[in-house]
Amino acid sequence: MDLVYTVYKHQSGGLWRPGSTGSGQTTRPQAALCTVSSQNVVAFTADLPPSPHGGADSRRNVLEERFEGKGVYCADLNNPWEYNLVCSTSSNVTSLAWDGSGSKLCIGDDQGNIWLKKMVNMNLGEWVEVYTTTLPSETIMKVEFVSSARVIKLNTERRDSKLYTEKFQCAPEKDGFLCNEVCLILTRTSLLHAVSLWPSITTETICVGRHRTLLTSADIGISTGGDILLAVCGAETPVVVYRLEINQSSEDGLQVTVHNHSSFSITSVASPASTAAGSDKPAQQPSQAGAANASSSATASQQAKHDNGPECRVFGIKFVLTDNCDAILAGLDTLEGGKVKMFELCTTMQTCHKIFAQSIHSPKRKKVSTWRQTAEFSAGNGAKLSAFTTPRISIVSGSKPSCYIVVAFSDGTIQCLIRDSLQQIASVELPRSGNQNYMADLPADASSAAGGVIVNGSAFGRIADMTFTATGTGLVVADTQGQLYLYRMSPIADPGGPYVPAYLVTLYEYCMMSGQDWWDLGLAAAQTHVQTVVDKLEETFNYQPLGVKNFCCSKFMSIKASLFRLMPHGEYRAGDTLSMQLLTSIHSHFASLLTAETSSGFLDKSPSEKFENIVRNVTSSLTLDNVVTNLISAGLSRELTNVGSEDVQALISLGNWVIVLALHILSAKPEFKTRRGPGFWILQDGGLEVIREIVIMLRLWAFPRPAVTSREKDMDLNGKVYSMVTKLREKPEDESLLDECLILPSLVIIPSLDTLVSPVGVLSKLHSGLSFPYPFHFGLEPNLPVSGQHVFLDGLNYTQDHASNQIYDCMGKRVLGKCLTIRSCNRCKSFTKMPASKEESCGYWEKRWNKNCHCGGSWSIVTQ
Repeated sequence: MDLVYTVYKHQSGGLWRPGSTGSGQTTRPQAALCTVSSQNVVAFTADLPPSPHGGADSRRNVLEERFEGKGVYCADLNNPWEYNLVCSTSSNVTSLAWDGSGSKLCIGDDQGNIWLKKMVNMNLGEWVEVYTTTLPSETIMKVEFVSSARVIKLNTERRDSKLYTEKFQCAPEKDGFLCNEVCLILTRTSLLHAVSLWPSITTETICVGRHRTLLTSADIGISTGGDILLAVCGAETPVVVYRLEINQSSEDGLQVTVHNHSSFSITSVASPASTAAGSDKPAQQPSQAGAANASSSATASQQAKHDNGPECRVFGIKFVLTDNCDAILAGLDTLEGGKVKMFELCTTMQTCHKIFAQSIHSPKRKKVSTWRQTAEFSAGNGAKLSAFTTPRISIVSGSKPSCYIVVAFSDGTIQCLIRDSLQQIASVELPRSGNQNYMADLPADASSAAGGVIVNGSAFGRIADMTFTATGTGLVVADTQGQLYLYRMSPIADPGGPYVPAYLVTLYEYCMMSGQDWWDLGLAAAQTHVQTVVDKLEETFNYQPLGVKNFCCSKFMSIKASLFRLMPHGEYRAGDTLSMQLLTSIHSHFASLLTAETSSGFLDKSPSEKFENIVRNVTSSLTLDNVVTNLISAGLSRELTNVGSEDVQALISLGNWVIVLALHILSAKPEFKTRRGPGFWILQDGGLEVIREIVIMLRLWAFPRPAVTSREKDMDLNGKVYSMVTKLREKPEDESLLDECLILPSLVIIPSLDTLVSPVGVLSKLHSGLSFPYPFHFGLEPNLPVSGQHVFLDGLNYTQDHASNQIYDCMGKRVLGKCLTIRSCNRCKSFTKMPASKEESCGYWEKRWNKNCHCGGSWSIVTQ
């Protein structure tokens, strides 16, 4: 485990303590919570100080002075100092949960309040409330989203296959689960509240068990067979596992049925597994779930005192893997210290009691789900448990997928265990250096204790919660002050060892197929030979059939660009990769708008197929106007049907960008003989053919000439670009053509291009080769490495140059004017305008990039 960065609280002019009041008194802070979404956005609870005045930084983001106070915040893991308020509350938040897409967040507190927030277009600073309610006199203990979507897993039998469809498989589909997505909320008194948002908001509230009982711990997960399992227990009661059946229909609405699944006693070591209740019987309360445990409570209590000391209380329970919950981790607090036990689910055949012998249809033997203790871990130093966590998924499949289990103790140590026998892999201690709240002078009554520094009876800096990142390669730790720490985990395929390219390629392919974000994989790829990872990833991608390629193309390009940005001199290749991604997207968008003059028959070719068949066989002997004439003769229309005026302006801007990109590539082509620069890899990837076809479509639709100043009067710029690109495709080493490319910058004044965009945040430090850890502070922009001038040839400028004072729209491909608010990418220095409101028209191209930047990063709202 390597510490990547720390995010401390900071206030200029003095020390700030959480929970401090105006009179200088200090109150006990609430227990901090944290959770990471599938898009690597962390949501956490904190009582944040006011952010100091900040000038306009390199991203033109002004950090205004504000006091958010106690509430729930979110931040991208790439720049965690830029926090955004999700929900402010005066009560203590007790549970947080993201949905599968990482766009919705459920929040519950100790007053029974429930908030369901939705992120608007993946803007971290823009949230809307889609559902809220209050359960009076209740404390929300656990919230979780469950969905009918099938989880993507690695196919163990075909893990060496090059085909994605064979290498990865979907989890089995559960019959009867007809809901798209349901949010489950469990209270401390066994009340289960379910919310479904689609097609309309419907709710259901039931009691878990036959009677209302007091619960202290709970977890929700999906079994290997697709069942929704709910595990609950009290401080000293057995663990009871229920199976939830969820259905929704227009007639009956949302229906949740609770069935008994199994139960076991944590404190009984001699008999760790108990008989399960019948799967179709009505649910029982936890105290009645295990008959054997209830009848021998005195014996179990004596056994607990013998094994665990005079006191043994359940600290918490958690499924080892949320999406494959065949094992439960239980944390115990005893007088000898904290310990964790692991119980695995198995099926046994048991003989029915003779009381059922008189029944006609009674079976003699029956399959029963039981839990058996398989491993136990204790720190051995008397420290109590502070938190423990497990990943949601594991890329390693099989009957018992291998994964990490991380346990934190009150002495500030974090123990990394592996599932197999809970063997210790690594041990680290929460850092103290650099934290002003630790280094400041303490009051006279301050004293040290296990779990942090004690100030006026309050503990500061104790580990409060932990959670894994999207792919499980990182671990986020939150302390009681709401401060964050990020650790890089070693590969689960080789615990404690370095990452290897083959393992990283599998993880990147998993992200392409499952929709998970891959930012945390960059922390692992930074310690490998990045070029080898790219080569292996490209080799397997080229092996895929055409349909799979088209489906994964955009995400594949984004992943390649993110890997190139990790290389010391990979900004040119990263820029060309993202340019090629946009070229193919623009080409597909333009081709979908092609129409025919007359309606095509059932067996006739589509307009895009007609266009391709004609254009691909055209040689340089035909001019651009002649090619357009042939297309019109073939029946293609020159009109854009069902396209609004604003959409036409967007298409013109995209077409102008393609022309400017072609001018840059043609001007730099002679230099590619001796050195490589921007545009070289676009030529290698077949970008000339894509540019050529886009230029033809621009002339077909009679788009106006690009606003490029030329020294020749009435120069047909599009025709010249088409002619040069076509000749370059046929004879790339023609000397006369290279001479024409050399004089091109003297004929036209080539505008600036936005293809070279530098990374920001943690990625910028990785790109510069700076070593871990990185110290950050909430609300303060750190001193990030500044990229150098992107100068390849004189006369070819780029929008990110320091001399440029314009903000360029990376999606709309136009210069942004005076806008009060714009969107900024959290992974790179890309900007775009705010999306259109519901009342305004929003074109397809704008919708295409509403949720993510072309590099894969989320958006943040900034003020100019």
